[in-house]
Amino acid sequence: MAIGIVFSLVSAGTAFRMQDPYPGYGDVYKRHKDRCEDYADEIELSLEELRATRDEAIAEAQNTRDELQKQFRERGRILEARSSHRNRYREHQDYLQSIADALIAEYRAANINARQDGLRPLHFSTPWRLNSSELAANPDEPTAEKEVLQAQQSLETSIQTVANEYTNAIQRFEHLDRIRETLGDA
Repeated sequence: MAIGIVFSLVSAGTAFRMQDPYPGYGDVYKRHKDRCEDYADEIELSLEELRATRDEAIAEAQNTRDELQKQFRERGRILEARSSHRNRYREHQDYLQSIADALIAEYRAANINARQDGLRPLHFSTPWRLNSSELAANPDEPTAEKEVLQAQQSLETSIQTVANEYTNAIQRFEHLDRIRETLGDA
């Protein structure tokens, strides 16, 4: 009877320490569980890489878009300054014409007063005109604005595409629960 009690205690101890729900399959179950954990870890690493790639691509596109907007604003200031310069040039020519008219009028008056006969020469009745010119406008200015707007739209589309592809890539990963179901059905 003592031997029976010893054997039953040894059996109970062995059964208590046994991790196998089904005897002989404990190692197989442990390997399966380890592989599932490894797969889950790999999925998590892949998702982190995808997130980093997505964030980097979106940040780069946004930086490019911001730089493009900054350059577009700067371009607007340049065009405004160029237009202002053209207007000042035109105003300066008008100013030179008015000064020339005043100087010529004074010269002609002094010339008529200095003449002994008091006659006015015929060419004095013809006004002197400054040969004015215009600063040429750049014909490419409106085209560049359209190109900038197209580039901004293209960048917005790229950002949206990157975000959508990230979502699609995540959905392509086979979830561990689905794999377990497949293995359980097999």
